[in-house]
Amino acid sequence: MSAAHGAAAGAGRRERKKREVRHRIVEAGARLILRQGYEDTTVDQIAAAAGVAQKTVFNHFPSKSHVLAALADRMLEFTRELLARERAMRAPAAATIADFFGISAELGEKAQPLVRSVVLEVLRTAGTRGPADDVLLEMQAV
Repeated sequence: MSAAHGAAAGAGRRERKKREVRHRIVEAGARLILRQGYEDTTVDQIAAAAGVAQKTVFNHFPSKSHVLAALADRMLEFTRELLARERAMRAPAAATIADFFGISAELGEKAQPLVRSVVLEVLRTAGTRGPADDVLLEMQAV
């Protein structure tokens, strides 16, 4: 194996590990927000639930609101994918809209407490020049 190939493999592992840690942090945040609400969830609790140090959380997310924004972005990505699948079916517009909102409502019922917490917190903190502003704009675009 060449030195360049070894360095590339090392960089790939590092990036994969960073993505995994980031994912664990967002998942831990989601579980805690669902259980106890956004306001009552602390960065220390998120770090402990993710199995990382508080500093590690802050290395990935400048603030707790950035964890929330990452969670909201993940929800939006799912919505974008669902919408793209519905559009690709090339059904009449009314059927596409009905299917999209039907599936969205069904999924929303299953994840309702978390979705509600995330959306309410994004709306509450919008206009504070924080990550919620970007999320709100993206919600509107989707």
